[in-house]
Formats: sequence, structure tokens, C-alpha cells
Amino acid sequence: MSIDYLFSVPVFCVDIIGEDFDNIQKEIATSVEDLKDKELYHPLDGNVTTSYDDKGTNDYLDRYNMESFKRITLSHVESYRNSVNYYTNYNIDYNIKGWITYYYKNNFQFDHDHGLNGIAGVYYYKTNGDDGNIIFEHPTSSFVHSNFPFTPKDKMAVYRPKVGRLILFPQWLTHRVTMNRTENTRISVAFNVDFIFKNKS
Repeated sequence: MSIDYLFSVPVFCVDIIGEDFDNIQKEIATSVEDLKDKELYHPLDGNVTTSYDDKGTNDYLDRYNMESFKRITLSHVESYRNSVNYYTNYNIDYNIKGWITYYYKNNFQFDHDHGLNGIAGVYYYKTNGDDGNIIFEHPTSSFVHSNFPFTPKDKMAVYRPKVGRLILFPQWLTHRVTMNRTENTRISVAFNVDFIFKNKS
């Protein structure tokens, strides 16, 4: 007899440090300074303020020439993809599109996903650690609403925000952000990474 635990979902988490951290923080700081005088939007589920463009442009990273952010993030995307053997026998280019999001007091996001095929992620630029967690739900909705055989903690995973933390996950993985009940404004950069297949290696 055996009991197999199936269907685990790989989520990648790393804390960016050193020169990479400094370079990313400087790039985002420039955009934050510029965006303070510009009108942002509220198109996402919940009530956050964001540069997200629901028309699909999401050129935040390009508009602010965030080359360090893209280079460092994509190096971790490459590590993540290879560590879980995701299309490792293909030569792939990445198309990364991102947006900045401000979580003021009482801001939150409902359950949502980012699509089907690529990798999604979030980088925490500013947080006090208590201003809203990201929660990942088990991908099977029928399992989430069942009591057998697990406890609620087996149905979700909670990640607390930390300045410099980068989290990568499959775009289809449902997640939400809990309400910011503090006076601190949490600022994060979310993004999607789609694959461009060049040729089989």
C-alpha cells in the first residue's frame, strides 16, 4: 500500500541583495518620483492604485528603462524554469511586461490569476511587512471547498512581503492580497513573463 501526495505547485522565492538590490531600488525610485504627479488607475479587482493597463500594454518596465530589473528578474525566471524542467529543451526568449501597484490603507485584491502559460511574479519595493500578504490558493476549486482530508493551511500558502523579495509562480495560480490595515503605503511591481520559442535545442 502507498499514499501519494500529488499536484504540488512550484513557487520560487528569493531575496535580492547587494548591487542587484541597489540597482532595482534606484530604478523603481525614479518611476515612483515621476508617477506621483500622474494619474493612475483602479482597473484591478479590489481597490488598488496601479499603472496596470487592462488593454494589455503594460509598458511600465520599458517606459522607465528598467533594464536592471528586467535582467535580474529574467535571470531568476531562467533558474526557476530550469529547476522545474519547464521547456528546458527549448531555446526561449522572454517577453516581460510589468506594472507598479500602490496599496494604501484598506487596499486589497480579490482572487485572480494572470493567464495560462507563462510565469507571473511580484517584487516588493516598499513594505513594512504587515501591510498585506500574498496568498496562493490550491488550484483545484473543488478541493478548496472540501474538508477532506486537509486543514485550511493545506489549501493555501501565505507569503509575507519583504523589501527586495521576488516571488515567481505559474500565471494560472490563483492568488489574492490581503487588506493593508496599516498607515504604510506598500509599493510592489507585478509582471508577466511570456515565452517566445525560437527553436528546439
